[in-house]
Amino acid sequence: MKEILLVTSGKGGVGKSTLSALISLKLSSRKKVLIIDSDLGLNNLDIIFNIKSNQYDILDVVKGRCNLSDAFIKVKENLYLLNLCISISVDKYPDDLLEAIIEYVKDEFEYIIIDSPAGIEKGFNNALKVANKVVVVLNDELTSYEDARKIKRLCSINNIKNIIYVMNRFNKKESVKEYIRTRITHYLSEKNLLYINSIQGSIYKKFRILSHDKEFLKLIFQINNGNVVKVF
Repeated sequence: MKEILLVTSGKGGVGKSTLSALISLKLSSRKKVLIIDSDLGLNNLDIIFNIKSNQYDILDVVKGRCNLSDAFIKVKENLYLLNLCISISVDKYPDDLLEAIIEYVKDEFEYIIIDSPAGIEKGFNNALKVANKVVVVLNDELTSYEDARKIKRLCSINNIKNIIYVMNRFNKKESVKEYIRTRITHYLSEKNLLYINSIQGSIYKKFRILSHDKEFLKLIFQINNGNVVKVF
């Protein structure tokens, strides 16, 4: 089965899209990767990658104005970006759109990464239907943990057991982790919780630094192998 990785979060601003980009950059060093920006009308992965956005999106494909391959944006060798929507006309997209796309491209790419819109609305649920692995990005805040708990429950309903939690912007000196863990530690599997420090600078600077970061490499290892890595 192809690895279809959904990167999601309960709310925006936690670093989900940046982490999606960093994961895709790392995986594409050896595998052919498609990263899908599924945030309808609010896509920004082209900005994160610092590349020129394509004039086509999936609506153009549906309307017959271009082929699916014309909507791909080449980020680098082995890495392609697909925007589901570069306009704000999001009401015309069918619920099974992602399923149709993945069915069409599954033999071309070894990894498909879906950068999900924040929250648990329609876009998230459509992405969850096609994923076989989920990365939940959270910050060291009680509200973020609660969001992750709800996402875990939805994953369970969709029979997805392979969930990795990534704590972004983790500052050990200021952490409220111990306080939070005493309240809801039974909700999240600690053995699947990784910690990544917030790194300033461009995406490529972040990538160069994280390429040697122990926790980031653990995350990539889990994505590649599906094995549990205990980090406590």
